Amino acid sequence: MLYNIGDVLVCKNTVNAQCLEMTNPNFDIKCGDKYKVTDKDDFPDDNHCHWYELTSEKDKSIVVNAWNDEGHMIIDNSFEPERFMKELLQIKGFSLNTYPEGKFWELTVEDNENLKVKICKIFNAEIEVTVNGSDIETLILQCAEDFTKCIFYYDCNPFDMETDDFMKCVERI
Repeated sequence: MLYNIGDVLVCKNTVNAQCLEMTNPNFDIKCGDKYKVTDKDDFPDDNHCHWYELTSEKDKSIVVNAWNDEGHMIIDNSFEPERFMKELLQIKGFSLNTYPEGKFWELTVEDNENLKVKICKIFNAEIEVTVNGSDIETLILQCAEDFTKCIFYYDCNPFDMETDDFMKCVERI
């Protein structure tokens, strides 16, 4: 994928900065950390290799270099553009709700038995399916505004999930 200056990328699984480029300091970029593309190469878009400078949204003094090239799409494997994650959740019916603990993206399913069964299958939940659907009263998918703290919840059974796994399941809904 090609990125533009100003794009905000959200880390979807923990990655060591030196995996992005060996000259970076040795530290882990955590799931949910946001980095803005602050510089990039001048290579043509069809070039097989691209360099990017990424600056931490939390601490502007943290700047890392990263390469994406054929066969080693390190940025694509570890980050997702923030706008894509928001759009995906909105398309799938999530809403951003505010609580004393913070803001959370949520999808609540109560009256659609077919959707409950479909989501449970996608998330590999063991449920009993009857002629009338499932025995689940409420199913909730939730993640924090920064796409961390992902939870799959049905009938008092909460399951914590990694952001990357959660988003892959949401895509399939």
